Amino acid sequence: MNGKDRPIMIYTTFAKKEDAKQVGTCLVSENLAACVNISAEVTSIYHWQGKVAEEGEVVMLIKSRSSVKSALSSRLKELHPYETPAIFIIEGEAVGAEYWQWICAQTSA
Repeated sequence: MNGKDRPIMIYTTFAKKEDAKQVGTCLVSENLAACVNISAEVTSIYHWQGKVAEEGEVVMLIKSRSSVKSALSSRLKELHPYETPAIFIIEGEAVGAEYWQWICAQTSA
């Protein structure tokens, strides 16, 4: 890893797989993410507007690096269809050297 740049993974959810695919394709095409993974449907239970809600969602994991974290987070918020999207940014301490090189090659510095 070079200097202060670190691997990051962002966790977010979407109501529809099609929305997740559209946003993920955009993030990869714009070189903000090296890769996105989209899960099969999961069940989410949460408080929303004073009630307990239960909905099906898909989980997206976004693999990138900390040097593009701000631009990536801003773009994700801009593209995300949710009023209040869950965006958890997890900074990694280490990743395999070859995979880190690939992430760096795929993302803007």
